[in-house]
Amino acid sequence: MTDNSTIILKNVTITYPNGVEGIKNISFALPKNTVTSIIGASGSGKTTLLRSFNLLHELYPNIKKEGEINWNGKNQLEMNILDLRKKVGMIFQDPISFPHVNIFDNVIFGYALNGIKLTKQQKQEVVEKNLVEVGLWDEVCDMLNKKPTILTRNQQQRLGIARTLAMNPEIILMDNPVNLMDNQGVVVIEDLIHRLKLNHTILLIPKNINEAARVSDYMVYLEKGELIEFRPTNDMLVNPKDPRTELFIIRNNQ
Repeated sequence: MTDNSTIILKNVTITYPNGVEGIKNISFALPKNTVTSIIGASGSGKTTLLRSFNLLHELYPNIKKEGEINWNGKNQLEMNILDLRKKVGMIFQDPISFPHVNIFDNVIFGYALNGIKLTKQQKQEVVEKNLVEVGLWDEVCDMLNKKPTILTRNQQQRLGIARTLAMNPEIILMDNPVNLMDNQGVVVIEDLIHRLKLNHTILLIPKNINEAARVSDYMVYLEKGELIEFRPTNDMLVNPKDPRTELFIIRNNQ
């Protein structure tokens, strides 16, 4: 475990009500300001692991959680959910925008949801700063009073990222954020991920191995809920230690 680790997992196990362990006794240390891709076959535990970082799995009743996810001296598995989610943002496969409010209010929706009041000037500053951050300001600055339904899929995804960034999270979770995007949209989001890691720690379920290679510093390989390897991306791709990892990479890199 290194001093620059922002997140340390210790023996984390998430068990569903039917007794199935989504992830089993997982431990690793995640350095800050890096991108880590979580790879594995369908049902390997990728989503369960990703959601454990902001307790999203607790939307379902009778989930059992064991172990620790230590971050800034606190165990995330025991933190107040609302406090935790202010610091751990989540981006899903499908863009999430709120069609009943305009683009401007979409960006600051988290403040309203948490009862945080901002002055008119503060709202303007938050909206502009975060739309600039995701490269969307020049595209939408003249239509901030319009509903987000007029935006493309890529623009809506970046709007969702801007809304997440507006709450100043330290950790950003991304579940295949380029799902169903064309090549240009993929490039825009991947470039954004590279910029965001300068100030945030990112965990990503990538679209495929090639995307993981392009954007991530580290890779986690899961199989049936178990951690098989956690290594720097280039090391894992070039010289995986476990034959199960090597087989998965070969099969999914064709």
